[in-house]
Amino acid sequence: ASSLSAKISLAELSPRETFYSSVETVPLKKSIGRICAEEITFYPPGVPLLMPSEKISTHVVELISREKNGRVIGAADKTLSTIKVVRGR
Repeated sequence: ASSLSAKISLAELSPRETFYSSVETVPLKKSIGRICAEEITFYPPGVPLLMPSEKISTHVVELISREKNGRVIGAADKTLSTIKVVRGR
């Protein structure tokens, strides 16, 4: 289970704290270890890969970088070259 938990994103803040936090936009590659401030979902399948308040892992950035099919939902930058993160976190 520990190897799986190292790969999935875990919530670092409450959704409320994240919603009211100041955000900034950073390059996807520089977002590792930061707190996500937007939802990242690929459709299909329509299951969120990242939700606001989750810490962005290397594994998730690799998955996003490899994803070539499907429509991006929730992200301000539909190319996913940048991502919104909580400022200072």
